[in-house]
Amino acid sequence: MKQHRHIRLALLAVLSILLGIPLLSLPVGAQATSRTFPETGKSVSGRFLTYWQTNGGLAQQGYPISAEMQEKSDTDGKTYTVQYFERAVFELHPENSAPNDVLLSLLGAFLAREKYPNGAPGQQLNTSTGSVLFTQTGKRLGGPFLDYWNKNGGLAQQGYPISDEFTEKSDLDGKTYRVQYFERAVFELHQENQPPYNVLLSQLGTFRYRTKYAAGGSPPQPAPIIPTPIAGCTSNLASGRWTGPLDWQFKLTSDSNLTGDGSLIANLSLDVDCDGTFTGTAATTTYSARGMVSGVRLLTCSATKNPVADFNGMVVPMADGLHLAITGGRWREGTVVCNSPVGAPQTQELTGQPIDPSDIKVETVSDGKITGSQWLSDPALNAIREKVRSVAPGATVDVASTGHWELTYHPINTP
Repeated sequence: MKQHRHIRLALLAVLSILLGIPLLSLPVGAQATSRTFPETGKSVSGRFLTYWQTNGGLAQQGYPISAEMQEKSDTDGKTYTVQYFERAVFELHPENSAPNDVLLSLLGAFLAREKYPNGAPGQQLNTSTGSVLFTQTGKRLGGPFLDYWNKNGGLAQQGYPISDEFTEKSDLDGKTYRVQYFERAVFELHQENQPPYNVLLSQLGTFRYRTKYAAGGSPPQPAPIIPTPIAGCTSNLASGRWTGPLDWQFKLTSDSNLTGDGSLIANLSLDVDCDGTFTGTAATTTYSARGMVSGVRLLTCSATKNPVADFNGMVVPMADGLHLAITGGRWREGTVVCNSPVGAPQTQELTGQPIDPSDIKVETVSDGKITGSQWLSDPALNAIREKVRSVAPGATVDVASTGHWELTYHPINTP
């Protein structure tokens, strides 16, 4: 889900200062019971979210690429609740006590059997100083791969090595890398990167998901939320004025002792027509953000003129539910200023800026009310990652954020 430009530019103004610190990496911040990832539009909840947050997060598991679903295991033939991520598949085992109630599918073993039923060609033993022989599989592990294995979950996260090292053409980017297969992962050696980013994980979850579902049909998904069209109209929302609040909170932390938090509160309104088109207004009422390093305030950001935007769009029923497709608009006013003791103030003037097209998914629908929680834009996150990777290739960036918006139809307010 994408965001109106006031949140996009305000948050980017905040993080652009924070990310000026060299070699900054931002892993997940706050713990939560549920989190939606706008990069893929998927949500992670409960024990799966806890496991994701405490076992490497984005760098180790990747983004979620499916919702939770029921799937028959290729290992034991039993049916489990699972969720696919770019680099893993989580299985829920309620018969086990935490933390062993979430286990990882043996994706490395599955891929090795499919690609190399007779064993991968050209395997070479790593006999470097400190290398280890795993008698369980007869394979050796050493050098950067052993260092990564020891520092990133070891047996529980990666499994035993099931091959020795060899070269392989990547299914993701077509380049050739030195690799080693494990029960739950494939390690790739990227000599163009500095440690710890010289060892990266293949996207086994993505490969497995494509293999099982891309050609053979979609996995089971919840029924889409699409209200019945209004009698006499093409719109799925009652014609008239829809109004409600937006409340957005975000937190960030880093391994450089940087922490930050911020909030943005806005009023929203839509004037929906019978043909499904609408005009709207987003008026920010409160905006603040800050960054801290070792308890010292690094910056403070606020809106000296609260952003107000006028936009237009179309109510669109899609296969996964109802969407509010923003087709354009412009900022009426808005100024955000960030002050820092380590640099000159930065000012972001929004007045006159165009609003990019965006797609806002409706998550719940009740009589006269629609709500959602996805609001942070992909473009802002992409810009942040590019900035970090320019000084730290392979670094991962993430922002722990929660939000809520709602629009309620009040017939008395109908124009």
